[in-house]
Amino acid sequence: AKAISSVDLMSFLYREFVSYEKFNAAWAETARADSARDKHLVEDLLAEAVWAHDEAENVRSAVDEHLWVAEDDVYTAANLTKAAAGFQRVTNTVGLTGFA
Repeated sequence: AKAISSVDLMSFLYREFVSYEKFNAAWAETARADSARDKHLVEDLLAEAVWAHDEAENVRSAVDEHLWVAEDDVYTAANLTKAAAGFQRVTNTVGLTGFA
């Protein structure tokens, strides 16, 4: 199986978690304003928002730890296949999206 980790893909994953966090937080606020809603729904939505936030930060940390090359001041991709012995930096990528 082929496996590659790229900053582009991880940026999209990060943004999905952030969006999911914001969606759940907004839904919780709407549910909180509607007194007919179940209190447990608000708690569940807020817990899901916290989970999504934590996952987004895990993605950000992993990208910074494994794909940032400080000496070159650039993000790279990584080949994670067995043929690459589990981790091989890929430097011939174009237009990587980073975290700002």
